[in-house]
Amino acid sequence: YRLLGPLVSGRMTRVSGVAGDPNVFYASAAQGGLWKSTDGGHAFAPIFDEQETQSIGSFALAPSDSNVIYVGSGEANIRGNVALGYGIWKSEDAGASFSQVLRLRGQIGTMAVHPSNPDVAFAAVLGSPFAAGPERGVYRTQDGGKNWRKVLFINDDTGASDVAISASNPRVVIAGLWQARRTPWGLTSGGAGSGLQRSSDGGDTWSDLDAAAGLPKKPWGKVGVAMAPSDANRVYALIE
Repeated sequence: YRLLGPLVSGRMTRVSGVAGDPNVFYASAAQGGLWKSTDGGHAFAPIFDEQETQSIGSFALAPSDSNVIYVGSGEANIRGNVALGYGIWKSEDAGASFSQVLRLRGQIGTMAVHPSNPDVAFAAVLGSPFAAGPERGVYRTQDGGKNWRKVLFINDDTGASDVAISASNPRVVIAGLWQARRTPWGLTSGGAGSGLQRSSDGGDTWSDLDAAAGLPKKPWGKVGVAMAPSDANRVYALIE
């Protein structure tokens, strides 16, 4: 924040480094694009300025190939001044260039890439914050972004707020879901659609975790999820 704060207007949405290279960092902003540092964070340069939107919800570096970056547009912290996104972009040259690989109108809260296959990635699509829509859900590509399939959909009022892949068993994918609606004067958060879903076959099929022992009673609001890279059985859920 000390370095990027004076340069970027708005909220930061993600910061990520390159494993094995302590000098390379990327940072995204709610309405300020994507930035890159090659000197350990002393200086950052914008690398997304030529694209259609500067509202970034999330980005993810492929763990097996740091040249591959997936960028999901549209900030998913849906405040009253939120800017809409227009889909997903991909870089195959560490941010030197980008191409749009999925076009949709709405917010993308998380991108996640398979630990050993950079062609497999997931997107948690919240959709439009202002209206119901069929674009909501979890999307998956298996061919590097050429084609995307919506593999998890609840209803037109419920989007995906988070998605995580197990680092040691990438067939296990867990997604957080959020039923929400933004108006210029307020936010309705929570409902029957919010929840946790788990896939054990790489996203082909999903099952509810809502009734698992230890989880709070519904209704829920926004749901976040993370999986420990050191322990395939350890999952963290942040539930509103």
